[in-house]
Amino acid sequence: MTLSEVLRVKRAATTLFDDIGIDYACGGRTSVKTAAAAIGLTANELVGLLRASERKTGTDWYAAPLADLTRHLAHDHQSLNIGLLPRVRAALDAAVECHGHLALLNRMNELVDSLSQLLVEHATAEERELFPMVVRLEAAAGSRDVEAPHSRISPRVLREFVEHETIRDRVHTVLDLAGDLLLECDVHVLAKHLRTFQHHLHEHMHLENNVLYPRAIAIENGLRHSQPAAQA
Repeated sequence: MTLSEVLRVKRAATTLFDDIGIDYACGGRTSVKTAAAAIGLTANELVGLLRASERKTGTDWYAAPLADLTRHLAHDHQSLNIGLLPRVRAALDAAVECHGHLALLNRMNELVDSLSQLLVEHATAEERELFPMVVRLEAAAGSRDVEAPHSRISPRVLREFVEHETIRDRVHTVLDLAGDLLLECDVHVLAKHLRTFQHHLHEHMHLENNVLYPRAIAIENGLRHSQPAAQA
């Protein structure tokens, strides 16, 4: 099984994966065996941890309408950019006020500033361009009266994957710097907000990378394959 397939039946496993350092957000196609080996576990040991992890109720986004999922993701952009990231910024400002302009804190400031801008631009592009394409694809699959988008969605999705990896790596770097800083200063509040933000971000990217986009591409492929038959 891949990590994405695991999360389809064990949605709460996102917390476990984050806790033990498994990248399910951008690495959803990775097999359980490969993911386990990367952190020094056997596949059976990882499966044991999964079985012991909590169950999570709520919407099954693998089955829900894609229009609902895009609305959820747009709302989640607000949670990330207006709710969680400002808490990271406030904790970072408090750390600077307490400990001064240390080199590590200055570097974290630069990364958080660039991350904030990148996230806003990324979310805006998704909501204006990509999400409407997904909704239209789904509508076209459900009704002959709706015309599918003329542009292929796959190239646009590939760009999303690249941007997601950039965002993931930047957050990871900030967390690494916070870990180094913890050896010298008490920045536990900052580290806590960063971990919360990272987990929420990973879950968000998982829903896009492993659920929304594969489902949209499958619909697009189905529509294109049906066109010759319909014309004949």
